[in-house]
Amino acid sequence: MAIDTNATYEDIELSLSNYTELENYIQHVFIRPKTMMRNDSEDFQDSITKIMKYIDKIIKYIDYTEKEENDDEGLKNSINIVKLKYYNMYYFKHCLAMRKQAIIKTDDKEELKKLQNMKNFFRAKFLVESNIFGLEYLERLSNKNIIQGKKASGLATVKKIFQENENIKNIDYNKAKGLWNDVFPNDRDAKMANYKFKKMINQQVDEFEFQLKKKIPGLFDPSVDPEEQESMLDRLDDEVKVQYHMLIILHLQKYSIQCISNIDANIQEIEILSQFLTEEAINGFYRERDEYQQKNESLYDKDDKLDTQVITKQNIDRIYGKNYSNVNFDLKHEQINKLKNKVKGFGQYAPTQSLDELLEEELSQGRFTTQDGKKLTFDDIKDGNYFKKKAQQEMKNNDVDSLRLTEEEVNEDNYDYLDRKTYEARYWDDFKESVTKGSGNMGRRKG
Repeated sequence: MAIDTNATYEDIELSLSNYTELENYIQHVFIRPKTMMRNDSEDFQDSITKIMKYIDKIIKYIDYTEKEENDDEGLKNSINIVKLKYYNMYYFKHCLAMRKQAIIKTDDKEELKKLQNMKNFFRAKFLVESNIFGLEYLERLSNKNIIQGKKASGLATVKKIFQENENIKNIDYNKAKGLWNDVFPNDRDAKMANYKFKKMINQQVDEFEFQLKKKIPGLFDPSVDPEEQESMLDRLDDEVKVQYHMLIILHLQKYSIQCISNIDANIQEIEILSQFLTEEAINGFYRERDEYQQKNESLYDKDDKLDTQVITKQNIDRIYGKNYSNVNFDLKHEQINKLKNKVKGFGQYAPTQSLDELLEEELSQGRFTTQDGKKLTFDDIKDGNYFKKKAQQEMKNNDVDSLRLTEEEVNEDNYDYLDRKTYEARYWDDFKESVTKGSGNMGRRKG
């Protein structure tokens, strides 16, 4: 992607093509990367910092243009539609801050103990910043009535708790969680409602995009000139413009649900990390780990050759074979540390991706296949009805041989069939209760 993160504030231009390019870059490099990179690597963290600074310029430009909005009604409406898409920049900033963390470049144990405390501290600070950005996003959507029934004042109160306490150990987490759960409940019913709402929005997004791509394919084609897209947007009739506006609203609502889930997880992780910020807690953590290692090491015989074997240039051929004869034993200390940093870090004991991200990564790499070898995609399994839909399609095509569903699975939504099966099961239960086992055909028995 040709994203110029060094662009100045004056060079910022809001357009559909620029937004699409930026969103694809953020999604494919940071949120759902196609090629995995360690979150605690220096290159990854530098890239996040650069793109967040660029997003700050865009947000500053949006705030400025909203204050200096033109009185021309036609221009005003056109700009607002484009700006509406750019509200997602607040959400992306929230997601990027979740992936920020400090980098440790030492192997010294004593120094590592001190730096680990600081790393946990910075990790918690970045999560607090992520929550603040996410709350700003939800607050803006609430002010624009994009998320209904949620008071922006409640979101502002929660945000204030995180903003006013520079020391994260002084944050009143019980108060923050209480206020947050008042605005967005976190019980089982609320989670089920959010899941159904998200599923409904995804279906509506697919339907709106399908209809609009037939009417205005140029707005979804990245190869179309940006100026042509702007003029296309101005020429839309009122009905199509309303549909396109609704599509943008649905995308904002879709991201808002994920933002709510992220903030829930962040609050829990911050509270856990805060327990490791005291020096006593850090020392206790390492003391317990050392005791565990010593206990396990004591189970092995120290005279065992596997424990005492030293690999040298002279004996490596005898131990591992001739394929290892070209091993470089003269690596510099800096090179060794660089190699170690690739396999050691915060990612060893903290998750670097959600279950949804793991699932999408597995799907993108083709690890989910059907019995006939077809590789499944996220769209195939997102609603859980892939095999049912496939069977129905094959039934329409009279392809009976390839059906894999049972009679019950095919008639899952056939209420008459389900009622009939229920009555048959009840009759069988009544029969087993009234006729005891072994009491059949006793007519010829003589007492």
